[in-house]
Amino acid sequence: PAVAALNGTQILFQVCGVGLITCSTVWSIMVSMSSFSMFNDFQSAYYVSNRVGTCVIVGAQAAFIGICFMHVFDTVGDTILYCFASEQRRHALTHPKANSDGEEHGGTWWGWFFGDDEDTSDEDMQPDYAPKKLKALVDQHNQSS
Repeated sequence: PAVAALNGTQILFQVCGVGLITCSTVWSIMVSMSSFSMFNDFQSAYYVSNRVGTCVIVGAQAAFIGICFMHVFDTVGDTILYCFASEQRRHALTHPKANSDGEEHGGTWWGWFFGDDEDTSDEDMQPDYAPKKLKALVDQHNQSS
């Protein structure tokens, strides 16, 4: 269910994002070409005779840039969901006293993303998500120093 909700939301954000980027860019070009005399004056070296063609080309470029940007946004959203799911799986395996939702004391995705409001210091927390070989290596390093 979370993947379907994310995909639906991401599609909506992608369409709206590309549309907003394209429309705002084309609108700013149209305003610039009609407001500045250097684009309106026939004697100017920067005179634009075909405003519609210019707007179409600028719109195509803006849409391409918007699609690239929104693709990165989609990838980041998928990555966050993957990390959240991995953390939930790890938490369920390492904390067997957790309830059926996989949450130990009413934690939510907000708490996972921004941190819980617990009174624990970083020094007290032990990384229990590391592989056994990595834990052994860290312990060996701590004993030698």
